[in-house]
Amino acid sequence: MERTETDIHHLIELLAYWEGIVNTTVLMKHICMSRQQTQKYLKSYQQCHPNNLFYNNSLKGCTPNKHFTANYISGDVNQYLDWITSQSSMIGKPLALSYTVLTIPKWVVSPLVMRGLVAAIKHKKRLDVEYISLSSPQNEGRIIQPHVFVKTGLRWHLRAYCEDKKQFRDFVLSRFRGRPELLDAATHQGEQDCA
Repeated sequence: MERTETDIHHLIELLAYWEGIVNTTVLMKHICMSRQQTQKYLKSYQQCHPNNLFYNNSLKGCTPNKHFTANYISGDVNQYLDWITSQSSMIGKPLALSYTVLTIPKWVVSPLVMRGLVAAIKHKKRLDVEYISLSSPQNEGRIIQPHVFVKTGLRWHLRAYCEDKKQFRDFVLSRFRGRPELLDAATHQGEQDCA
């Protein structure tokens, strides 16, 4: 993959900002170019952004100035950590920096359950379901009045009025069991949910 000057300036900034130093040797390792070509890119970055980096003789590299301004990076640590992960997967071994990737387990949701939940939302019906909660690990029958699916970033939930608890609550989809049974019309609608 051919890198543009902007790509390399992005990398220079990423390394300087998050690792505190960038030099020709480090850049050569990541961009796979000759020392001479790598030095040109480092000089071109310094010419474009003269107040961002200064050469530190004792460290033998460029470090961020205290008035460093991000021009190519967002300043979000996730950008740096994602870059580390991608570098490690490209070379097939971990980098010198220690990290680990946690995978989120796949939660299994039965199609029977989903069909019942979808039908209850579409037709604004009450629903008799079995649910396993943290406080009660046994299948527990509940009558709920669902109105929307919500993704929290990690997993999907169902937002519904719980007749037992007499309030709107979040229900984790993978905790539903059995075959939901549609009942009569719901008495609590999404507009009433203030959460």
